[in-house]
Amino acid sequence: MQPFKKNVIKVADTSELPEELAILDEKVINNLREEMSGSSINWLIDLFLTESPKYLSELHSAIQTADCMTVYQAAHKLKGSAANVGAKRLIAVCSQLERLGRAGEIEQAETLFST
Repeated sequence: MQPFKKNVIKVADTSELPEELAILDEKVINNLREEMSGSSINWLIDLFLTESPKYLSELHSAIQTADCMTVYQAAHKLKGSAANVGAKRLIAVCSQLERLGRAGEIEQAETLFST
């Protein structure tokens, strides 16, 4: 068993995948590495992993209670968090949820959230 390598994050090579299938934006991760040279980006990823379940729970509750404004707000917070780590697919889903929340289309938001 290899020891845990602190401060090392490897990004899979997604250059062969169509852009729309990539889960993470490799450019965002690489930019973070450059901007934070000498320090770790692990804290940012840990923050995302810690906060995202809270936002997802808030979003789920808002959809279940048909609280359109909270659907919008929770989706917006989750989208911002996802943008910090380059989670492209999640950003796209959150953008749709924001739009659905503003439009009061809870049924569509519920369908999107459950997929």
